[in-house]
Amino acid sequence: MVIPPAPAPSLPLELERTIFELSAIDTRMSIPNLMLVAWRVRNWVEPLLYQIMFISTPRVGPQIHGFPVFTPNMLFRIIECKSSRLVHVRYLYINGLPGDTVTTILAACPLLIGLFGFAGGDVPCLAALGALKALSRLAANLEQVFPFGKIDFTHGLFRTLTHLELLDAVDLHIIRNITLIPHLTHIAFHRPPHTQHAYNILVANIGLQCILFFHVADLKVHLRLEDIRCVCVVMIDYTRDWLLGADGGEDYWTVANSFIAAKRAGRIDHHHFPLLYASPDIL
Repeated sequence: MVIPPAPAPSLPLELERTIFELSAIDTRMSIPNLMLVAWRVRNWVEPLLYQIMFISTPRVGPQIHGFPVFTPNMLFRIIECKSSRLVHVRYLYINGLPGDTVTTILAACPLLIGLFGFAGGDVPCLAALGALKALSRLAANLEQVFPFGKIDFTHGLFRTLTHLELLDAVDLHIIRNITLIPHLTHIAFHRPPHTQHAYNILVANIGLQCILFFHVADLKVHLRLEDIRCVCVVMIDYTRDWLLGADGGEDYWTVANSFIAAKRAGRIDHHHFPLLYASPDIL
């Protein structure tokens, strides 16, 4: 009597998919290899490869903090294969790309949520930014985005923003006009103003829930930072923290929100100077 071989063990398709997706998210550099397992696995995990994209020229290496690094040429090939639309891209970190290249990339990522850094200053780039319907987090030098540095806070670019990081040196025009951004709740300054008048205008904006200052411990000397929403952050590795936040982890925004909540709850002295490191284990 011939005993037939036992059937190969198999998992329910839903469970198999969950295992591969969790593995891909846990180690994103493994996604290209996982895509070779089978066509169904490729269909499951390939979109996860594009959720968070770090794009740089020249290339800084094959990976940064566990995320693959894409060059513009690599991305253009992907866009060509995907019929000019990368609907799975949610976060873009752009390093050292010219405005025309950025315009092409933005046009291919219609569902972008978070964007860091680019050089623009031309109408096509600005139009591509304004066409983004879900952009809620932006870190940029706005004077490079708008032609001749004339920032228009009523532009469609700001329509859905809730978190804005200003890489510019900020003047009173910017401080006064951020109130025109309809849904803004969080703002961060890399080069903040050092006048009490500008600070007073800023904190009068009741729509803001968090006012974050980077690398500016000397503000304690120059300004009276008494508003409970103000937090000063000394960054250890900005790029790592940004990518961590894009991946659903605790970034400087999360830490700042926790710090403000702790002050509101009385766990931190209300008058304590708000200086901390943006690190998940700070609180």
